[in-house]
Amino acid sequence: MGTSTDQRVDAPARNRDLTATLMLAAALVTVVWLVVVLLWEPSVRALPFDDAFYYLEIGRHLADGAGSTFDGINDTNGYHPLWMAIVAGLFVVGLDGEEATRAALAIQVVLGWGVCLVVLASIAGRLLARWPSGASATAAARPARWTLFGFVVVAGGSPYVVKSVVNGMESAVAVALQALVLLVAVAWRGRWLDDGTAPASRFGVGLLLALVFLARTDAALLIGCLGIWLVVEVLRA
Repeated sequence: MGTSTDQRVDAPARNRDLTATLMLAAALVTVVWLVVVLLWEPSVRALPFDDAFYYLEIGRHLADGAGSTFDGINDTNGYHPLWMAIVAGLFVVGLDGEEATRAALAIQVVLGWGVCLVVLASIAGRLLARWPSGASATAAARPARWTLFGFVVVAGGSPYVVKSVVNGMESAVAVALQALVLLVAVAWRGRWLDDGTAPASRFGVGLLLALVFLARTDAALLIGCLGIWLVVEVLRA
């Protein structure tokens, strides 16, 4: 029979198992949806929102050197820069039509939804790091872990949920980057810019926030809230 010390030692292992299980669920959902996007021919019409083709048309004009225009006549800046840069890059490398649309959706599945699920799995592992120790907790760990696995697969794999991110719009990169901000916030607990923070870490945070803004320019509101949070943490220190 294990001692209470052994049970406390087992707690980190259980939490690592939880994170690994959720990572597995995230990978499974990502792979399945990547196969759907690449092999299911109607996916290029079933998943994108109407405004996604606005991105695609402007991206084609940008790649052709015609400038930032939708109709080839009037200039426009009615889009979010980061996703437009990615879409234009698809046309630069020679993709067009349904190929470009399918590639954009595949990027969103992997770099958008997949990254988001992996980050959320990591956050869940951190937040549940203080799961109780003891024989009852050890006995409940496995069914609880696989229950969460099933929830992630069912909810994360639902076409209604996936289409909110994988839709040809800027949603995917915006959600993934904001999930990364949440991960940094949980990991550093607001101590983003302490005197002890390495310059490389500060640069990384700045780069992440810049990408968040480029992914959705209205994320300036989120960045402002983070700034207020940092000020509060500094004053409390």
